[in-house]
Amino acid sequence: MAALHWLCQGWGYEITNFDVLESYRHAIQSADALGFKEQTYQDITEMVGNAGKDGKFIKKVIGPHLN
Repeated sequence: MAALHWLCQGWGYEITNFDVLESYRHAIQSADALGFKEQTYQDITEMVGNAGKDGKFIKKVIGPHLN
């Protein structure tokens, strides 16, 4: 979740689709193991929705996974 948060804030250098998708996958996988998958999914959806111009790339990459 922290990685996605900072990526949405525009932090990172030469971020690739792989970086974004792996951060998303690890967050969902960990949340599922702890029983918080649905809440985490909602939190990520909100985070990406509020990302603004810095998170435009993030929206493009994981947007299809959130719908």
